[in-house]
Formats: sequence, structure tokens, C-alpha cells
Amino acid sequence: MKAVILCGGLGERLRPLTERTPKVMLDVKGKPILEYTLEYLKKFGLKDIILLCGHKHEEIENYFEDGSKFGVKIKYSIEKDKLGTAGAIKNAEKLIDTDFIIINGDVLTNFPLNELIAAFKKTNRNVMTLVKPNNPFGIARISETEGKICKIDEFVEKPKMKEWINAGYIVLKHPTLALFPEKGEAEKMVYPKLQEQGVLMGFLIGDKYFWKSVDSIKDLKELNAGVA
Repeated sequence: MKAVILCGGLGERLRPLTERTPKVMLDVKGKPILEYTLEYLKKFGLKDIILLCGHKHEEIENYFEDGSKFGVKIKYSIEKDKLGTAGAIKNAEKLIDTDFIIINGDVLTNFPLNELIAAFKKTNRNVMTLVKPNNPFGIARISETEGKICKIDEFVEKPKMKEWINAGYIVLKHPTLALFPEKGEAEKMVYPKLQEQGVLMGFLIGDKYFWKSVDSIKDLKELNAGVA
């Protein structure tokens, strides 16, 4: 299984820090955010990494190179124009030749990733996303809960409410790449189609584990202060 990390976001809510630095390269206690994600993936045996880059991608490439210094293998897919999350993944299609996990590059967690992957293989559905409660960004309405595994009935990007949310880790079977358009957002153009087909599943992590999306300067300060 390959890990595909979304690293092309502009990080507008983190300006002026992101005017010269990619969001995933912002410093948390002496290391870029992305380095923590690579260490996390390596811990669970995911060493084949594809970085989907755009804004200031040279800084990412210069720091991580081929990944060998970090014990992983890295390939890069570079957006010349802003393609959206779906388009960025489609742009990397030639590098993805197996089942894969899509990861938001600005999310940090200590959730045991092997549990999500095991549940994905057990259910044998096309897609399984990690979901957690109580955050106003990108919700998933769920039903038919069986232990930690649930069916997702609706996926809504950034509504103004608090429910279960997409936690930034989504495992997909390789054939689902055919559904990704060359430009657009996966949350609006891909996941709703999978939900309609009844193949979009969720894995509930609740509040037991640490999880943090770095969306603002406040989030970054909290991580560096050890508050989160």
C-alpha cells in the first residue's frame, strides 16, 4: 500500500508564515509538520510515499529529497496549476499502482493506523475514511455502526455545524482512481459518488487519541507549546 500525502495547500489562514514556506514545512518543535507524518507512516510500515506538491514545492524536495535519510522512499507529483484535492490525486495516477491511503499533510495524530488498514481489508469496500467527532470542518453523517466501522450516508465539506468529521486519512482501492477528475475537490466530486454506491465506509476514532489539524497560527502555537 502506498501513502499519498496532500502537500499543495496554500495555507491562507497561516499567512504570513506560508507566504514563503509550504504549510507542511512549518516548524513544530524543531521539525517540519511533514516530517512527523513520515515518521508516523514509517512506524506502521508505510514507507512508499508520494508527495502531492504545488506551492513552494522546491523547499519540500530540497529537505526530504528521495526520503532515504528518513527511512522511506519518496516520489513527487507537482501541480503546475491549482488542481484541487481530486485533481492533485489524478495528477499522480501514474505513480499509484496499488491500493493507497490519502493523507492530509497538515494533520497530526497518534491513532494506530494499522487498525484503519485492517478494517479496510476486512470490509472489502472501495473506500474507508477515518472519522472523529466535534469539529466544524468537513462532516460525515453516519449509520449502520458495527463496532468502530460505520457506513457513511453523506459527506459534506465544511458545513457550519459540529458532527463527525473526515479526519484526513482515507484508504482506497486502486480502481477508484478512475473516479477522480483532472480538476476539482474530492470532497465534492468523488466521495459523494462513492457514498451513493454504498461503498464509502468510516472508521470511528472518537476522542481517545491525539488528533490535530494545523489550520491556523493558533493551532501551530499550541503544538509548539505542547498544549494540544
